[in-house]
Amino acid sequence: MSDNLLEVTDLTVRYVSSRSLVLNRPTSHITAVDKLSLTVPRGTSYGLVGESGSGKSSAGRALLRLEEIAGGQVVFDGQDITNLSGEPLRQLRRRMQMVFQDPIGSLNPRQRISTILTKPLRVQGSHDRRENLRRAGEALELVGLSKSVLDRWPHEFSGGQRQRIGIARAVVLNPELLVADEPVSALDVSVQAQIINLLLDIKAELNLTSLVIAHNLAVVRQLCETVGVMYLGSLAEEAPASQIFSTPAHPYTRALLSAAPIPDPHVEDQRERIVLEGDPPSPAQRHKGCKFVGRCALRQPTRCADEPPVLREIGPGHRVACHFAELLLDEQAAATAHLPSALVTPPPAV
Repeated sequence: MSDNLLEVTDLTVRYVSSRSLVLNRPTSHITAVDKLSLTVPRGTSYGLVGESGSGKSSAGRALLRLEEIAGGQVVFDGQDITNLSGEPLRQLRRRMQMVFQDPIGSLNPRQRISTILTKPLRVQGSHDRRENLRRAGEALELVGLSKSVLDRWPHEFSGGQRQRIGIARAVVLNPELLVADEPVSALDVSVQAQIINLLLDIKAELNLTSLVIAHNLAVVRQLCETVGVMYLGSLAEEAPASQIFSTPAHPYTRALLSAAPIPDPHVEDQRERIVLEGDPPSPAQRHKGCKFVGRCALRQPTRCADEPPVLREIGPGHRVACHFAELLLDEQAAATAHLPSALVTPPPAV
């Protein structure tokens, strides 16, 4: 048995952006995920963060084979599933499940909760109605809801309760891998902490391996041991969560961290603000050099515009795609050496 449950190498996902009016064939594509490589060890949580449109959700869906893979390789528990289809893929899906971003749209409004929770069991070949209802009730209790809600409809629940039902549907098959796509972004702030604590409890109880997709840095800091920062379809930086928040080595990661608020007015007024220039370039645009070159304060046009940075290791478990990562770390160390510890503390968890 491999120590890594999920191994992704050069994953590429493309979407058709235009078609020929005559032949109805694709004439151009947008690359949503561009040669993404990552590894998720068993029993750990990996967080993917980045701006909207960075390719996080497309990557998560492709890993579960919910999107077509244009290139690269996905290995799950030692098995190459990149081109898996039909019955073998259906059987594999019971071992890997997803919690979707929208707790309202992900539940069928025409089905009772009992039908929603037992359908995955029926699809996987379990047709004992009594046993299926028992397992559905156990899944509900696991997420903090009563078995009595099995006969109710989705519209009778709040957003937080619907997300709990979505999590129950994902764990009813007792999967090994759980992909959570923005699990709290559509919820009220008062409910977000409850769902985060619930995910932590379920991970510990079921010994789950998880991939958490989010744009909220506080969420991944609470849930994940390792964090990967995506920019325009590729990894800009990857490191243990504590290292990402304390010593970011990519200009984009530093900008994301500076945008995260700290609930201390004194610290908030004194800490450095990093405002990026312009907007992210279009995914349809071809990039000869670094994708971040147009917004980076460290850029050197002669190198950054022509030479794409390689995702390289600069420390144990710390990879970064920047020509000047070491320079950035040196500048950061010099700038924070004289500051109180409160001013260099990463944003708090939820």
